[in-house]
Amino acid sequence: MKFHNRAFPYPILDGSDYSRDDYIDGGYQASFEHSAIDTEGNVLFTVEHFCTVDELRNLVSEGKAKYGVLVTCSDTSLRQFFMSSNAEQKIDIKAKDLYGRVVIWPQIVAVTPIEGFSSEFLNEEFQDLAFDVEPGDVLATDDSIVRFFEFNRLSFETLVSARSSEDINPFSYNITLQERSIYIDMGTKLYELFMGLRTEPDKRPFLAMSIYKDCFYVALNELATNPEAAEYRWARALEQKLGERNISLPEEPSANDLNGIAQLLLEDAGVKRLAAARGAGE
Repeated sequence: MKFHNRAFPYPILDGSDYSRDDYIDGGYQASFEHSAIDTEGNVLFTVEHFCTVDELRNLVSEGKAKYGVLVTCSDTSLRQFFMSSNAEQKIDIKAKDLYGRVVIWPQIVAVTPIEGFSSEFLNEEFQDLAFDVEPGDVLATDDSIVRFFEFNRLSFETLVSARSSEDINPFSYNITLQERSIYIDMGTKLYELFMGLRTEPDKRPFLAMSIYKDCFYVALNELATNPEAAEYRWARALEQKLGERNISLPEEPSANDLNGIAQLLLEDAGVKRLAAARGAGE
C-alpha cells in the first residue's frame, strides 16, 4: 500500500556529483553538442537526454514532465530555461548572448501537478510512499556542462590597461591580474613617461621589450600554474594568441621558458621593429 506524504522531500534521480541516493537503480545523463553560427546569427545546441527510469520517461510521454536545460551566461546576463518532450532536444540561441563562460544544466522537470508519484527503483526509505510533485520541481538532474564561447575574437592587448597609482614608487610598476582584464599599475612619474612614449612610434619597441614583456610573463606564469586561470577572459585571449603562433606552454615551465615565450609573443612589436628601423636608416 502506498501512503501520500508531503512531509518528505520528493525523490530526485541524481546523475550529478551531489551524492543523492534516492534511487537504488536507474540513471540520468545528458550529452551536448553545438554548431557554428548560422546565417541568422544563431547557434544550434543539441542535447541528448538519457533516462533509464521508466516512471520518469512515462511522465514525459504523458506530458506531465519535460526534458530541459537551464542555460546561463554571466557575461551577457543570459538565464533561460528550455524544455522539450523529446529526448533529443534542439535549442537555438543568439550568438550575441553567448560570451565567455556558459553553463548548461540538464534536468527533467514537472510541468503539471503530479499526485502519488513513485518508482520501483526508489531507495528503501522511500518505498511504500507516494509523492505529490508540483510544476517546476526537478525530478532528475545531471552535472552541469561548462563551455567557453568567443565568437568575437579577443585581442589580448586590448585587455591590458595602464593606470596611475600614488601607492607605488613613482618610477615602479606592478602587474595586477583580474578575471576580465590585466592592469599595469604605475607610479605617477612612470605613468606620465609611459603615456608619452606610447605616442612616439620609434619608442614603442622599448615598451614592448620591457613593461609589456613583464606583463606577458606574469600572465603566462598565472596561466601555467593556476588551473582556474583558464576561465579568465584575458587567459582565453592569451591562449588564442599562443595558438595563432603555434606556441605551446610546457607542462612545468621554468622562468626562462616563460620569459622566452613572452619575448616570442612580442618580438614583432619589439626587437624586430627596432631591427627594421635600423636597417631602414642605414
